Amino acid sequence: MNGKQGIACSPLFTVPGSRFTIYEPMNMPLNMHAARSALNQDRELRQWAEDWLKDKERTANQTMTEQEFEKHWLYVRPERMHEGAMEAVAAYAAAAQNQ
Repeated sequence: MNGKQGIACSPLFTVPGSRFTIYEPMNMPLNMHAARSALNQDRELRQWAEDWLKDKERTANQTMTEQEFEKHWLYVRPERMHEGAMEAVAAYAAAAQNQ
């Protein structure tokens, strides 16, 4: 038994090179809370997720110049980091499994 006080949990994934592990109670799918916790506790994961989300945002805004995009990113970054947390952590886990 891992995780919190008597709840049967299994590791969802351990961030490579980190002591951080996300536990999922009884095969529960990754949720926003777990993803945000991972991003808040692991700087390397957070930077990877930010870069991944920034690249995704850049792809959606290809008509902007680099300067326009950097200004745009300053405004949308907090929202993208929040709403994209689950997707980014799942992408990181998938990338780690493929290596």
